[in-house]
Amino acid sequence: MAQEKTKKKKPSHPQNRGLLSSHPPTQDNGVEVTLKDTGSLFCTHHSMFGAFRPSLVAQGGLLWKNPFRMSATRKANVRKRLRQVDEVIATVAESGVECKALKEALALPKESEMHPRDKYTIFSRTAPGHRKSLHKLPKFTKKTARTSPAGF
Repeated sequence: MAQEKTKKKKPSHPQNRGLLSSHPPTQDNGVEVTLKDTGSLFCTHHSMFGAFRPSLVAQGGLLWKNPFRMSATRKANVRKRLRQVDEVIATVAESGVECKALKEALALPKESEMHPRDKYTIFSRTAPGHRKSLHKLPKFTKKTARTSPAGF
């Protein structure tokens, strides 16, 4: 005869077994905590909104903080990157390679020839004065922004 196998149930958490539901409501930091029939805890002041309750004001605000001015360290790093790019352009030019991108790169001013305004700011149609700080440009470390339109 075939014997029926019985599965042994693992003991569940006391909260799921309803053992905590017999405890009276407690007071914690001025927030009343009550127990439902299921034994789960919930705060009475948050129960109306559920998952869509508003976040705390202290946790609000702009997520990515972007400083108004470039620090001296960032400016030094910009100059260092410009010099490194100049070295790479010079090395490729000395190797004898000829291509359109190299001709365009050789036409750009070198870091030592650039005015500080062109090193640290870029042309912007929308910005007051038509200039904005270089670090406001997305991915400014990867883009070449050495020249500006004439007169700006």
